[in-house]
Amino acid sequence: MESGYRRSLSAFVLIVLIFGYASENSNAGGRAKCYALCVLKCSITTFNPALCAVKCVPQCIFGASVLPSELGDDVRHCAIGCSVSKCTSLSTKDDPKAEHVVRCADGCLGRCVSNWKN
Repeated sequence: MESGYRRSLSAFVLIVLIFGYASENSNAGGRAKCYALCVLKCSITTFNPALCAVKCVPQCIFGASVLPSELGDDVRHCAIGCSVSKCTSLSTKDDPKAEHVVRCADGCLGRCVSNWKN
């Protein structure tokens, strides 16, 4: 019985953390702006939008200062890997489609949290 209670409590805490994370970082000056600027700056020097997107996802969307540490490194690495493989292809040099990438990355985070806790 106690095990079920702990599992329910930990699931509730994770949901609260994710919603707090999403609402805290959903403003116009947040993750999407950081990602767009990062891709733009990187593209000027490397001319490789795919490489820039891979660099900017961990930095702006799932950076250590952005993602709650309570989620753990395993969830963070899962979310970064999923986002790099599924979301960064949305970006181009001319249009990083930052808001789409952030939404896609948030979906990855949700899947990773669900998979990690099950």
